Amino acid sequence: MKFAGSIILVGISIGIAAAQQPTVSQGGVVNSANYSTDNPRGSLVTVFGTNMVSGANELLHASTVPLTTQMIGKNPATGKTDTISVTVNGTPAPLFYAANTQTSIQVPWGTKTGTANIVVTLNGTSSAAQQFHVTMYSPGIFTTNQAGTGMAWVINNDDGTVAQPSAGWPFPKIKVRAAKAGDNLFIYATGLGPVVSPPKDGASPCPASGCPANFAQIAKTTTAPTVLINGTPIPAANVQFAGLTPFYPGVYQLNFQMPSGIPASDTTTLQVQAGNVKSNSVTFATQ
Repeated sequence: MKFAGSIILVGISIGIAAAQQPTVSQGGVVNSANYSTDNPRGSLVTVFGTNMVSGANELLHASTVPLTTQMIGKNPATGKTDTISVTVNGTPAPLFYAANTQTSIQVPWGTKTGTANIVVTLNGTSSAAQQFHVTMYSPGIFTTNQAGTGMAWVINNDDGTVAQPSAGWPFPKIKVRAAKAGDNLFIYATGLGPVVSPPKDGASPCPASGCPANFAQIAKTTTAPTVLINGTPIPAANVQFAGLTPFYPGVYQLNFQMPSGIPASDTTTLQVQAGNVKSNSVTFATQ
């Protein structure tokens, strides 16, 4: 089985200081794949708000794994340094990227389900705590438009093509081919639930030296998800692996074999169900 390999301003007056206080929008903590407000521990979430960095065009992003819990970068307009961190129930959260109006983090694995508080701190000034909902399951499938709708990244393990139609495909350097019966496919997802042996916050299951021999066992989900094509569950035997992807913290990978009897279509629907919760409905091409 193959797995995938290869994101201090000082106010001179009260008004300026207040303008630089970060905020987290109410309902602004969402699943990064499907934008649901249910956010599983260990998964990626996107946090919407204001003043998360000081520059409108500033983007800080992770460059190493394990992810850090603090990002430092320069405001391109002023050249001054920004330092951002995020906590969930007081626990530092690993950061993927930070921009002025949104930031992406991994919800720490130890976060309890229910209501949690998130705080964003920029240059020592913290936002008001904002509540968000932490769940055990909230499956989301990543899509090409990064909005959780339409074409999904359904990748053929055998040749690296993406199972999407050529018409309207927005990435000309990436080859596409409709999936057929027997193809071994995989998708990227979030929120598939607990895994047998979760890595540390911000870490991936596989270090730079490579994956351990028992990777497929320790990284797999404790509850096997169901794959639905056109609304119908495929045979459980066709689901080959569901768990953390080897090299990307907080991201899950689900491998499955394309069953027979699926009609040819550029918009075949795909969903994943984990813990009785269904993911966003996305599309892929079949032949």
